[in-house]
Amino acid sequence: MVPRREPGSEPMDLKALRWANAALVLLLTVYLLHALWPGWFDLDALLVYRQAQDPAVWEDKHSVVLTLLMALSQAVAPGPAPLFVASVILFMVGLLLLSDALIAAGRPYAGLAATAFGASPLCTFLLLDVNKDSWLGAVGLLIVGLLARAALLERRSGRLVIGAAAALMVVFVGLRLNALVAAAPLVGAFAWIGLAAAREKAAGLREPDAPRADRPLATQPLRWLAVVAALLVLLVIADRTLKYGVARANRNHSERTLLLFDIAGASRFAGEDLSRGIAGPTFWPRLQECYTPALHDAFEFGECREIGAEVRKLAETAEGRSRIKAAWFGAVTQRPGAYLRHRLHHYDALMGLWTKGHHYMTDGFVTQRHPWAENAVIPKPTAAGLAWQGAAFKAYDGWMGRGAVWLGVLLACAAALAPRLWRMRPTGAAVLATALTLTGLGYMLAYFFVGIAFPLRYLHWSILTAGLAAIVALSVTLRPGPRTDRAESSFAN
Repeated sequence: MVPRREPGSEPMDLKALRWANAALVLLLTVYLLHALWPGWFDLDALLVYRQAQDPAVWEDKHSVVLTLLMALSQAVAPGPAPLFVASVILFMVGLLLLSDALIAAGRPYAGLAATAFGASPLCTFLLLDVNKDSWLGAVGLLIVGLLARAALLERRSGRLVIGAAAALMVVFVGLRLNALVAAAPLVGAFAWIGLAAAREKAAGLREPDAPRADRPLATQPLRWLAVVAALLVLLVIADRTLKYGVARANRNHSERTLLLFDIAGASRFAGEDLSRGIAGPTFWPRLQECYTPALHDAFEFGECREIGAEVRKLAETAEGRSRIKAAWFGAVTQRPGAYLRHRLHHYDALMGLWTKGHHYMTDGFVTQRHPWAENAVIPKPTAAGLAWQGAAFKAYDGWMGRGAVWLGVLLACAAALAPRLWRMRPTGAAVLATALTLTGLGYMLAYFFVGIAFPLRYLHWSILTAGLAAIVALSVTLRPGPRTDRAESSFAN
């Protein structure tokens, strides 16, 4: 039996390294606040900001949570600066919690690698933009940091961690409709750790023979599934209460854009009109010029917006919404091959499966945004901020900009972790690595079914978690199991 180490009793080199890592994260935080100040609004965020100025017109077409945050931030100062500062701090605090937990758990190289990757331009470039994707990354990373503390370290502040994670999870899910898919693995990891800790306590295990990061954490799988299902239901209820009870947002029924996009795509690849008349008389004659598998914008804002207007008007009534859903269901079930070809071609535009992919946040990104800055009275980013984003875009303009590469990283992590999971007794570190893998993988795969556009920011959460998952998974696979000494491999030690 190896006595459990108390906080502050770790070797001096680890303690000094934790302080050095904290100082590094603090310096990087100050640099990001200076370089990217005062933040920026892209087109979508600018629409949310304008909506936030009048609660009477709040709609769930835009992120209600981000609208609420922007409304609160206006009491501090106009423009993006308050939420920009908050997102940078949340992101970097989450990164510090994660990397510090790895170092404290005897994985200093993994901790330093997490700091280096998480704070690099690859992951922090989006913090310049105050939008739902940058906030999803900031809030999500803070949740991951709290999860790392629970999974790797023995602490008495478990209830505080769980409470903070629960509140953050409601914000996380509310930022994007498909964020629930990304939240589910994180909820599952918290539930597994909590149930395993309760089981250890019930068994009277007061002095574990290995740190939580390295000892098997067992629980009853069926009980765990029931708890996760119940927590996800509560999360959905809390999300809807926040949107329609607290914020009192109006329902826009924006899912119609996805349904119309799928109907158009299935019709295009099937070679026949599958709209059942919901999109007006010009839908089929103009489909060739209106439809592209890359994005839906032509039907909403472009040359074929009268088609989108027909569907939007139809969605104002319950009967009309039923007709739209029936047309979509008919298109998918009658021509499943055409529907899947449409979704696959769109996914290629986002992911670069067989083509390079298209990310309209790269080429000419800064100059295209200047007019919006002037209209919104937002100062232009500093030269350091533009250089920081430029470094990210230069990397993403190559192979790193292909989502398929990061999908491969996540799949490789899943394959590497599978042998550690099949007996349902993963270590705390394996639970953390699995949660990071599945949250990124689930979020990325969800866009196969719900994607309607292809900006790089859609992949930000999956890229962030893919890199961190690879780091933690590598520390797990290079560590043969619970040990009584610290003479492990160079990466895990």
